[in-house]
Amino acid sequence: MFALGKTVKYTLWASIVLFCYHMYLLSKLEKPETGFLANGFFMDLARKGDALFYEMSILMTRPPVKKLLPDRPPLPPGAAYPKTLVLSLRGTLIHSEYKFGLGFEVVKRPGLSMFLQRMSRKYEVVIFGDEESGTVNDICDALDPQYQIIMARLGREVTLLKNGKYIKDFSYLNRDIKDIVYLDFSDEKTEFHKENVILLPRWEGDINDRELYDILPFLDNLGSAHGSDVRTEIKKYGREGTGKKYL
Repeated sequence: MFALGKTVKYTLWASIVLFCYHMYLLSKLEKPETGFLANGFFMDLARKGDALFYEMSILMTRPPVKKLLPDRPPLPPGAAYPKTLVLSLRGTLIHSEYKFGLGFEVVKRPGLSMFLQRMSRKYEVVIFGDEESGTVNDICDALDPQYQIIMARLGREVTLLKNGKYIKDFSYLNRDIKDIVYLDFSDEKTEFHKENVILLPRWEGDINDRELYDILPFLDNLGSAHGSDVRTEIKKYGREGTGKKYL
């Protein structure tokens, strides 16, 4: 039994080494089957392993679906779809802080309720937070309890993981990129679509803040300009201080 156990142990270790060696051949050679000591059985096993690792990497680093927003229904001749306004949460629309004895308190940026109401008339409003979807949903329930303003609620689970950073890839939104406007205090998480970003100063609870009021006229005009490219308009007035420059 001792000899049998040793045989099984060393056979297992040898198989693992051979598998790893064939994975190495697969990654380094154009024709790995011609590599030194290449074996057909272990080469097939390495190919299956490589395919499995690739599928796992896709699962762990990309959104679980290719379309985060549903397809739009056909429009009658002459009609146009509204643009899509994507909004971040903490630091942009809300501020949260811990208060002893009360726990975390979430407060709304001045003018937020009016801002969401106005924007929902001209845009498809999407909340895309940095938090987990459960937290995003809880906050959206407070902002829009009747589900009449916010068309979609997205969280960290549908971001793209790249080099250890969560990236919001708007190509997954199932909308034309030229029609997507994004509001945040930072463009760090929008590596692929910085031209679509309007940067507001980070809000940390100042009750005298006027940023949502200042950006309203620009967004109102942009939402009415059907067929225009939002990136062109944002570039014209700049990504920072956009509202004040427009006025």
